[in-house]
Amino acid sequence: MKTEQRQYKFIEASWVLMLVSFIGIMILNAIMIFKLLNYFEIPKNGATGIFVIILIFIVPILLSRILSFSRTTVTLNQKEIKVKRHSIIGLSIKSDFTLPYSQIDSFVFQDDQNWYWLKIKDSKGKVYRIWKFAHFKNKEFKAFRDRLTNEINWFNQETTKSNNIDSSDNKIIAADNIYQGTAGIILLIISVIFIIAIPVFLIVFGVPNLRVLGPGLIGISGAIFTFFKVIHERKKKNTIANNG
Repeated sequence: MKTEQRQYKFIEASWVLMLVSFIGIMILNAIMIFKLLNYFEIPKNGATGIFVIILIFIVPILLSRILSFSRTTVTLNQKEIKVKRHSIIGLSIKSDFTLPYSQIDSFVFQDDQNWYWLKIKDSKGKVYRIWKFAHFKNKEFKAFRDRLTNEINWFNQETTKSNNIDSSDNKIIAADNIYQGTAGIILLIISVIFIIAIPVFLIVFGVPNLRVLGPGLIGISGAIFTFFKVIHERKKKNTIANNG
């Protein structure tokens, strides 16, 4: 492989900060909205009720994403991966790191409907994560994914040649993603329970009110997506293993 340096830039997010800030802002936002409605004696039914529900969710969604965003630059030079992050609001959300390939134990890429992840574990067991946000810069992240995979494959080949061995002890391993490991089995079981339990509940007890129907349909659709996603990823893992 010809020696060269490549840089990739995209928007990254801290999912922990996003989740925590979303829940916190949503609770505070809901309390504030209901206090204002009671103070001005505004009725909560009809169009006002719909507007209130939208406002309760939209504000925390927007603010939590702004808080958790960072502009990330990844540099690959066939020897190491360098990650530099710059928070949009100036906070130190996630730390920078430089990791030589010789210190990497395993890595895994994963995608979930335009959300792309990278998890790296070094030889000491420390875990590094990159989580690209949503629909932005998908092509850039895919190019980064392909380049890093190619460089790691090249590194493994060179390591095997230099050591003159066929053992995989010193090679970087492509690990299972969340759907292919033990967590995938747990998600599969949970999704099957949801797919069966929600319709049975609605058939036996009926629909108490229309507010229950919406979350129920969302739960079923999410469970169905998870079920087929796990099946697909585990099938892909078996196909790669058989070809290898």
